[in-house]
Amino acid sequence: MNEQNEMQGYKTVITSEARWFDLKLDELWEYRDLVLLFVKRNFTSRYKQTIRQLCDRCIVLEHGRIVFDGDTEEAIRVYMGSDAGKAMQDIRPEDDMRPRNFRRPPCEITSIHFEKENTLDFGDQLVYTLEIANCQTRDRRLRLRSVVESGDGRGICMGLSDIFDLETGKKTARTFSMDISSLVPGQYILSLHLMGDSRNSSTGFGDVDKLPRFYIFTIRQSDKFKGEIGWNARWWGHTSVALESKNAVRMS
Repeated sequence: MNEQNEMQGYKTVITSEARWFDLKLDELWEYRDLVLLFVKRNFTSRYKQTIRQLCDRCIVLEHGRIVFDGDTEEAIRVYMGSDAGKAMQDIRPEDDMRPRNFRRPPCEITSIHFEKENTLDFGDQLVYTLEIANCQTRDRRLRLRSVVESGDGRGICMGLSDIFDLETGKKTARTFSMDISSLVPGQYILSLHLMGDSRNSSTGFGDVDKLPRFYIFTIRQSDKFKGEIGWNARWWGHTSVALESKNAVRMS
């Protein structure tokens, strides 16, 4: 844990260095009246019950702007639901959204616009437009890798775009459409990897910018989803495929 004293009037600010929460909850509970808990991005999707136990007031931030301040249950609903979805349609990636070794990327995703809010219907496509800048002194060949995980952190699917060129010092806006039509209703997490041509990679491309687990979206029930028997993701996974039948010629 890192400690930074006398920040904004608080005696101690505690932050987690691990990917997920590594603080002892019993210690936080003991000193709950003295602790300001700042929860970032994907923590909420996994630890809703912990937040309920620790907090009687929550503030929801979207890119530094307060969109809700009040009751814990209402704050969780705002963050996870459609109220936060509209604010999540347009994102300008900040440095703290990137791993430390990607804080000054040579080619950078400067903005993201999602075609729809973060609640989709079963059968929808995930469509987003990226603005990408080449900050290097040479032209680059680029492609995008888009990764979707389930709400519990399991890898679900990956898409790889065609190769495109970007001249030095230039910007481009490109729209990508990811086929997620087979994903069953539930909550999912998106990561983006901007890849550039590289002689040091066996595939010829390596990551030049990375936004891991930065966007949470939900697929809701719709008439297109044939889930009459009740979907069990533990046994059946997170994708639904068509299974058709027809009369067969009787074999002698």
